[in-house]
Amino acid sequence: MSDEIKVAIIQNNVAAEYLRQGHHILALEHFESAAKHLHQIAITLKDMCPSHSSTSDFEDILTFKETCILKGDSFISSSPILLHEYSDNFLSPEAYRIQSATILFNMGLTCHLSFMRPNGINDALSNAMTLYEMACSLGLQGSQDEDSSQIVMAALNNMGELHHELGNFKRSKSYLEDLTAYILSLDDPLEQEEADERHGFMLNAMVLRSSHGAAAA
Repeated sequence: MSDEIKVAIIQNNVAAEYLRQGHHILALEHFESAAKHLHQIAITLKDMCPSHSSTSDFEDILTFKETCILKGDSFISSSPILLHEYSDNFLSPEAYRIQSATILFNMGLTCHLSFMRPNGINDALSNAMTLYEMACSLGLQGSQDEDSSQIVMAALNNMGELHHELGNFKRSKSYLEDLTAYILSLDDPLEQEEADERHGFMLNAMVLRSSHGAAAA
């Protein structure tokens, strides 16, 4: 089991680097490989979309090479999340939960960036939303430490942003309200970087929610 988890961590971090470089097909291949090494995710993904059970099936969705950067006053959380390779407790159930949620979020992000490209494919949107939801659900289980909150905030933010871009303002508002309430429920951050991250997500939620009324008008 320990070897499987170590491989999953390495594959996730390699995939994150590919995603940062804009190599999305390679990124998704490695994220999927990481998921297969974590048995719980592999079963969930197979049940979620059996037609996409092999790496080659995703290639029709991800056919671009450049990183998508959204314009405007708001943002998506577009940085893949790294896993700690040599943590003392990386074999604990809590660490396993974080590892699973992280890989799910990163796969959702890859699909999200695919959809936001010109001529994005609807399957990518469906996969992104499902993967974000799964990552958020796992992130909310257990203690809400920095690792958990990073996943939950990024997933809620991106789901709100995604629906905003599609014009689904009611659904966007729901996710953004959940994001704001979640941040306000957290204990005070221990580090300035963590405080700045929360502040950024709060501001983004405010910007998007204020633009809903303007768009409706």
